[in-house]
Amino acid sequence: MKALLCIPHSNASSERVFSMVRQIVTDNRMSLDNSTVCALLSYKINYSGPAHKNTPSKKVLKDAKSAANLYN
Repeated sequence: MKALLCIPHSNASSERVFSMVRQIVTDNRMSLDNSTVCALLSYKINYSGPAHKNTPSKKVLKDAKSAANLYN
């Protein structure tokens, strides 16, 4: 009986995620890689506000620079 109490009573949270994905993957952006969609969705869920107002940490900047040097 306890297992039945764990089932959510609605699918609103999953529908919310599907709605976010539809906003990210538009007709003009159908060729986005899965990892890009996951990264954009993760940002949209975990951070509030527009991305251009987010200040990345020094570690993130260092990691991005090393990744750019690795692949360029």
